[in-house]
Amino acid sequence: MPTLRISDADAVAYDDAGRGPLIVLVHGSPATSRAWQPVAERLAARFRVIAPNLPGYGGTTRPSAEGPGDSSYGAGLI
Repeated sequence: MPTLRISDADAVAYDDAGRGPLIVLVHGSPATSRAWQPVAERLAARFRVIAPNLPGYGGTTRPSAEGPGDSSYGAGLI
């Protein structure tokens, strides 16, 4: 699984398949990008499909326990 290093402490793991115009599929919590695998396989013949893992899932850095309890950490990774 590819990983994008955001900083020394933060990373986003993602699935990457296919070629062509880009489509980004974001899973719902609690899950990983693998939830999109059947869809990505069908789209990959015509599109490049990126499916990132949200914070704390599938190799993406988990937010610190001291941080805010909202989605701001995940938004900051992008």
